[in-house]
Amino acid sequence: MPQVNKDFAEKVIFDKFAEAYALDRGIYLEDISDRERPDFEATIKETGERVGIEVTGFYQNQREAMINFNKIPKWDMFTGSLDEIVSSLNIRLEDKALKSYKYEFEDRMLLAIWVGTMIFNQPNDFEFILDQIKVPSSRFDQIWLILEDEKGETTLMLLSPS
Repeated sequence: MPQVNKDFAEKVIFDKFAEAYALDRGIYLEDISDRERPDFEATIKETGERVGIEVTGFYQNQREAMINFNKIPKWDMFTGSLDEIVSSLNIRLEDKALKSYKYEFEDRMLLAIWVGTMIFNQPNDFEFILDQIKVPSSRFDQIWLILEDEKGETTLMLLSPS
C-alpha cells in the first residue's frame, strides 16, 4: 500500500469534517479553496460567511502515526494507552494554538482534528476523558474532534465553542 502524503491526508480530513459538519450540524460548506495557514477557506452556505479551516490529525504516539501512514508495512500488535492519547491530543492542541496567532486570516477560523487512534477512538471514549483535555487560548473560534463511531459513521465533538 502506498504511503500517504500530507496534502492528501489534509484533504481527506477536510472532506470528513465537511460531511459531518453538514450531517451533524446542518452547516454546509461551499466555495472551498486550498490555502496555507489555515489549510482551507470555505463559505458557510446558510450565512455567506467565510471561514478558515485548519485540519490536523493525531495519534496515540509516533509508532501509531507511522502505521497509519503506511510507513510501517507490517505490524502485528498495538496496545492502547488512554494516557498517551490524552497527552498526544493536548500537545497537538497547544501546537496548533500557538501557530494560530501567525495565520494571516481575518475571518473566523475552525480547527478540525481527525482522531486517528486505532484504540479509544469512539465518541464515548472522548466523553470519558473530556476533563483531561486542555484547550488553550487560540485564534480558533471552534475546535472540533472528528470521530468515527462503532458503525464507521463520522461524527463531530465540539471541544471549544465560539
